Formats: sequence, C-alpha cells, structure tokens
Amino acid sequence: MSFHVCNRRRHRLGPLCLSFIVLFAQPFVSALLAEQRTYPGPIWEAKNPSEVGLNPRSIDEIRELLEGRGCIVRHGYVIKTWGSQSQKGDWLSSSKPVFSTLLFFAVQEGRLDSVHTAIGRFGWELCPKDETMTFHHLANMISGYARPEEPGAAWAYNDYAINLYRLTLFDRLFQGTPAAVPNDPQRLGPLQFEDGLSFWEMTPQDERLSDEAGDGEVFALPGEIYAVYLPRGGRATLDLAGCPGNFTTRWYSPREGVFQGHAGRLPGGRQVDLPAPPQEPTEDWTLLVTRERARRTTNR
Repeated sequence: MSFHVCNRRRHRLGPLCLSFIVLFAQPFVSALLAEQRTYPGPIWEAKNPSEVGLNPRSIDEIRELLEGRGCIVRHGYVIKTWGSQSQKGDWLSSSKPVFSTLLFFAVQEGRLDSVHTAIGRFGWELCPKDETMTFHHLANMISGYARPEEPGAAWAYNDYAINLYRLTLFDRLFQGTPAAVPNDPQRLGPLQFEDGLSFWEMTPQDERLSDEAGDGEVFALPGEIYAVYLPRGGRATLDLAGCPGNFTTRWYSPREGVFQGHAGRLPGGRQVDLPAPPQEPTEDWTLLVTRERARRTTNR
C-alpha cells in the first residue's frame, strides 16, 4: 500500500518539477545567459575557444580543413583567425541579402509602394517583354531580364539582372552610394559593422605621421579611423590634432595575418606617440587606430 502511494506521489512530482523549471528556473537561466551575451564594438574582442565552451583542438581541425583565411565567432567574440584578416575579397552572393534588406527598408520608408513596383518606373529603357518586371522578380531571380523568358516565368542566375537590381536601388531609388545607404543610422548603421567605414572613403594621410625610418604610411578617414603602416617597425608619432575624443589601437601583423597584443588607448586632439609593436619591433607592422565608441551589451 505504501509502495503504491509513494509511487503515485513520485509520478505526480514529475510534472510539478517540470512546471517549476519552465515557470521559474527557465527565466533565471535566460536572464543569466542574456547578461553574458556580448555585442562587438568597433573592434571585435577575442577569446580563447575554451573560454566560450569550445574544444580548441576541434577549432584547429576546422582551420586545417578550410585552409585559406577565415575566422570563427562565438557569443560576440572572435575565437579563431587564420590567414590575412585585412585582405578584402569577393564573397560571391553575400551582398544579395543586403540588397533585399534595403528593398524592404525602401518600402518601410515610403520610397516604394511595394516590392511589386515595376522597374520601368525608374527611367530604364526596357524592351516590351520586360515592362512588367518588378523588384520582386529581380530579388528572386525570376526577372527574365536579358533572357527570352517573361518576368516570373522561370528562375535563372542572371548577373545582368543583379546589376540592374543594384543600380536601381542605389542610383535611382535611394540615390546614394553603396557605402552610405546601408550604413545610414536609420538602417544598418546601429549594427556598427567593423568595416562599416568604406574603404573608398579613406585617403592617404602620410603627412600625419612622423616615424624613425621616415617611410611609414597612413590611410585614414580623419577623426574616425587610421591605418598606420610601419614597414620597418620602430616608434612613430601620429597627428590627431582636430580629432577630439579617445581612440582604440590594435597591432596587426601583415606577416601572419592576425591582430597581436592587447588593445590600447590614445587621446585625440593632439600629436600622440604610438605604442611599440608587441614583438619583433624591427619587422613591418600595421597599427589600426579607431575612434572609441560605447561598448554595447544587453542585460535583458
């Protein structure tokens, strides 16, 4: 008799315990995880794989399998890099989701009535077959542009259509550059992409640098970001006059393709002595100097 009573109680406690976990324990666990969640600032912070719960040996195996260059990110931290991290390359179709995201921004901002708006409204001279072509057709690669099919009749990978999509978005719809349009504060700007400051907006600023060897170079968007290249290492002074605020520094090794050493800090508004390279001081080094912005975390 007592066995059956205990047995019933034991089975009745199962749902009760489960309810407690769902209603009470789960929110505490979620809150704890949220407090540990980190969003990158202007520069990604790094951690070892083991610090974010990953096996370093497995991460090394991934690197060896992939070869080339790349990085692995977990919980807002860079846990592994290999190859050159400064080299820019074509990510094939990675820009297409950005185009379509901007398309929805255009609808939200009232620039388009809908994604079914005809491309012909933007001043292109189209053949009669393509007059019904819409943004929806271009985004889904069913436009038939420069092909025999009618819009919407068939799917086909089409670089001509993608180029028309891109030109219509930036030149005719937003009337801005591919750098300014997505990085607008009302669009993707708040995400603080590390490469959000476009390469083509930076210019040579060698006159801002005085270094021991006299052959250093500076590529910069003044007041925001400076890439200081020292082909023979050594000490140098950077002119930050007219650029108030604080700046973060990171040493980058062109020989190994990775950032090295700890992040540093420099005051703006005057000429500043740059820190020494973390090692091999006579080798070539690049110092990345970026305007310091508030670190973003969530405590929700």
